Amino acid sequence: MWSQTSSFVVLVVAVAATTVSTVAATSADAHVGVAQAPTALFFDLTAAREQEQLSYAELALAYTLQGLANQRNQPPKLLVNGAYLNFDWPDTDVYWRDLLEKDGRVHFVNATNTTLCGLITAVLDEGIDIDGLVLYENALSYGTGYTLPMALTIASQQRLLPVTNELLGKQASCAPLHNLMHVHLVDIRPIASPHMANRSAAWRWAIDTLLPNASKDRIFNLYHYDPRAPTDAQVRIIWLVRCGRTIPLPPHAPTHHAPTHHAPTHPRTHAPKHPRTHAPTHTHARAYARCQSNATLGNLDLAVQNGAFVMDLDPVADLDLMMEIFGHLDPLFDAYGWAADEHSWTHAVSTGGGAVFCSFASPNLSFWSLLALPPAAGGQARRLPSGDSGAPLDKSKCVLASTAQSYTCCVSVCGSRCQY
Repeated sequence: MWSQTSSFVVLVVAVAATTVSTVAATSADAHVGVAQAPTALFFDLTAAREQEQLSYAELALAYTLQGLANQRNQPPKLLVNGAYLNFDWPDTDVYWRDLLEKDGRVHFVNATNTTLCGLITAVLDEGIDIDGLVLYENALSYGTGYTLPMALTIASQQRLLPVTNELLGKQASCAPLHNLMHVHLVDIRPIASPHMANRSAAWRWAIDTLLPNASKDRIFNLYHYDPRAPTDAQVRIIWLVRCGRTIPLPPHAPTHHAPTHHAPTHPRTHAPKHPRTHAPTHTHARAYARCQSNATLGNLDLAVQNGAFVMDLDPVADLDLMMEIFGHLDPLFDAYGWAADEHSWTHAVSTGGGAVFCSFASPNLSFWSLLALPPAAGGQARRLPSGDSGAPLDKSKCVLASTAQSYTCCVSVCGSRCQY
């Protein structure tokens, strides 16, 4: 995954489920050494997703809850079965649960109620503090769906669960969830919060109010819905394999590829009409959208755990906003998540001074970030890869390294600026 035109260094790291077992804390102060095996909850999120047909908003709540449960400086508390995300190895999470149990590194308690309410109940029963709810408008990829990333950042900063009225209605019988409303409720719906009245105002408020309290060394972009999926043949093939199902193209779909540049600059306060961002109306198109969106959503737990500012921005149409946000971060920050235009995303992050981590389809990073290694290997958690190794650099030279998916690691030393 190389940028072809950028004159800046781009580091792209694919965090695969087959290798993430050897990594751990996302920062030095998150290291946890344990004298005995911790007890953790194992929840089959894939079964719950299929059983309840969990929506994007409900999955966002589940991953937020996982991030809040796996608290920094504490032993890991929650591992989920994210088989529907692990397109390379769907049995990953069950395999590691069994192996960690067998090796005596973690004692797992399997959640018996595989519903979203069952997960909420089980986490609360473990004594993990959840301090209320944050109510946002909806989890759409257009319109007032801009309230979702703000809700997720607030949830991280105040230990709240993100909900919509639709979600609360579907989970009407879940008393533990509804009881949290009486503990504390933050309402950021446009009808209740003037600063959320439109997309531009909402992002201005989020940057001015939420970003100063967020992590300075990492950022997270949701990548909510791939607009190319219904029409782009290459993307269709990729997600056919990754979703594990055959989904035909919608009838009357355009035969040309949807454009990947020149996105609309108008605010998404109404459903956009551009083919890159319009809301799909066909069942198969929506199925693709859910598949790709869920892949990136699976790293939300890591963002919540570490207080990362959550974006849902397009690196083309929203480039100015992105660069402003990046300007508030450390000189070399880590960017998780993804975007529809891979080149524009890596170029924007690199230009902004960050390192891109291609980490979707790797759920449970908040769990692995806290798991201590066996005593023979040091007995403590190990850092996840970071954009900044702390090594002194010769600023007259540029060292470029990349490990991406199955590609060979490449290292080059060049002059004061890199061209590749």
